[in-house]
Amino acid sequence: MATSSSVVLESQWMDRVVFQITTITSNAAGAFSIASSLDGINWTTLPLSPALTSTGSNDTFFVDIIATGGMQFRVSYAATSGVGTFTVWASGKEV
Repeated sequence: MATSSSVVLESQWMDRVVFQITTITSNAAGAFSIASSLDGINWTTLPLSPALTSTGSNDTFFVDIIATGGMQFRVSYAATSGVGTFTVWASGKEV
């Protein structure tokens, strides 16, 4: 099945990063993950609880990441079945 990743969010000097992930049109099932990197080459998947598992359209996830020290973030999706579209909104701030 297909895997895709979002563009990279540069977060240098930000203490808090927030993601909103929304499935728009979908009969897809799969899982989202968020990874962080310092160099943009080596990515580490962040532990998320509960897991971000999508089972259809109109699923929305809101993830607030606080003080990880990561300088770059990206959202990835690994499909297990079907096809669909999702959007990712991201924001960050220095506290």
